[in-house]
Amino acid sequence: MNNKHLFSLVWGMGGMALLLAAGLAWADPEPEPARRAKRLATPQEENAVAGQNAWDETGPDIVTDFVLPEAQDETPLVAEARRLARSQARVTGASPDEVEQAAWLIPDDLDERKSEHQLALEAHAGEPPGDTSGEEAPLPSRRPTARGILGAPQIAAGKRVLGWHPYWATSSDLANYQFSNLTHLAFFSYEVNPANGNATDMHGWNTTPMVSWAHSNGVKAVLTVTLFGSANNQQFLSNPAATTNLIRNLLVAMTNRAGGGRRWRVH
Repeated sequence: MNNKHLFSLVWGMGGMALLLAAGLAWADPEPEPARRAKRLATPQEENAVAGQNAWDETGPDIVTDFVLPEAQDETPLVAEARRLARSQARVTGASPDEVEQAAWLIPDDLDERKSEHQLALEAHAGEPPGDTSGEEAPLPSRRPTARGILGAPQIAAGKRVLGWHPYWATSSDLANYQFSNLTHLAFFSYEVNPANGNATDMHGWNTTPMVSWAHSNGVKAVLTVTLFGSANNQQFLSNPAATTNLIRNLLVAMTNRAGGGRRWRVH
């Protein structure tokens, strides 16, 4: 009997079973020397071929796109940021793995990282205001012309477009802003002392011509108040006297620049 095609056909009650006998012979596509070499390979060598750097009794590890980082103690800021990232990912219909990926994109050193605004403020620390000589500038004699590729205003009804005026910007910069493409212009910035809520530096807010230029062009002027650093914010926000003091100081600072019967709103 030919073992190469040995079949046993067994009839049973109400049915038929097909058994394939063991010991089938077939053409071997891999030469014997290659099989012998593969048998002699160590687990580490097999693992290297698989592109892995770890081995256990189950065989080579499976490569995945995302590996969950080792658990570490999270600061309150990092924990809250990751919670929000997970929540947002779930809203978008992300898978469980994608939800965790979104959370772990938040760096462990988030508390120590600095925003572009903070870095810019630090880079210009100690510089005097660039748009005034110390006396409040008069109202502009002409309305600045919108320049650049936008041309005529392109602001949709009900939308707000916010621009920034850093205190180190010059009068020439101010005169060339595209006011027709803005609804709000923010002065940057009024720096806060976290210990008591006083201003550490107002950077010329009381004399900047930005307010007059903005109002004369139908643009609302906004004061940016800054306090960078998680520790500074925790110190300030946990001190009711300091927060109350800041509010009072800001009301005075904005009232001093109201002029012409304009009113300010605190957000």
